[in-house]
Amino acid sequence: MNSDNGDMPEGSGAKKAFDADQAASDQDKAASDRGPGRFGDSEQMRSADAASEEKRTQSSEARRAGAELRSGSMLARGENAQKRDEVAELRDIHAQVRDRTAELRDAATDDHEQEFACSAGYASKARRTAAEDRGRAAEDRQRAAEDRNRAAEDRDHASTEVQRAEMDDLTGFYRSRLGHVVLQHEIDRAERSATQLVLLYFDVDGLKRVNDTLGHDEGNLLLEAFARAMRTRLRSYDPVVRVGGDEFVSVLPGIDVDQAVRVAGDIQQALGKAYSGASMSYGLSTLRQGDTAAAMIKRGDEALRVVKAH
Repeated sequence: MNSDNGDMPEGSGAKKAFDADQAASDQDKAASDRGPGRFGDSEQMRSADAASEEKRTQSSEARRAGAELRSGSMLARGENAQKRDEVAELRDIHAQVRDRTAELRDAATDDHEQEFACSAGYASKARRTAAEDRGRAAEDRQRAAEDRNRAAEDRDHASTEVQRAEMDDLTGFYRSRLGHVVLQHEIDRAERSATQLVLLYFDVDGLKRVNDTLGHDEGNLLLEAFARAMRTRLRSYDPVVRVGGDEFVSVLPGIDVDQAVRVAGDIQQALGKAYSGASMSYGLSTLRQGDTAAAMIKRGDEALRVVKAH
């Protein structure tokens, strides 16, 4: 692994992820150096094997930490983009208020000049103040535009992070490890905002039979059809995670069980049109106080098993 990380800011999520990956690489090398076959004595070999296994465990933990840091970096950039959009909107509102204030001040100055024959000095000062208001309004609009540009850059960076992270090549959905981080993020956000959230656990029916009888290429066509059906019926911000060969999980924030059931029915209908005769089964779980992604997935899986058993 290239050890040059000088371009990464000290303390950044990217640098920490790099360091975690570097540590994993170092531990893998140490495990390899201590691998079997380097000692003639069996007791020494057993001791070396145990040390090697411990190093490999540490290596796996380091890589997991690196993946979580990259995931956190991606999510933070997405949140920054949303915050900057909100700031830009507020600045636009301030600009509108200042413009309106300037208009009213100009109008009031005209009225005072006509009704009370105000001095030229008073009118000039009032108009200067109105001009300053317009100037500040223009500055607000400029800063709002800059905020929107930075928000767009944050979104681009977030998108790049996602592409570099673990995404399923066939469906474009999250793979399990990164997906759990994203699901937990949505769960935490729903708890903070006290909003509803429903998890749907999907199983593409008959995928193994299609693979066994028609080949894996045909099975991939079925999975691609399912992915298209999901995208056409879910909202752009509803995350989907591929948790198994034919199993997928999605969380739907801000909706109740009845709405989730309707969404699942729409997906089923879209799948049947995308791939003739195809169907899927699903189970669902609702958010509970203090829930984790693992707990919600487990309840959704259990609900799916009940459905499949009938």
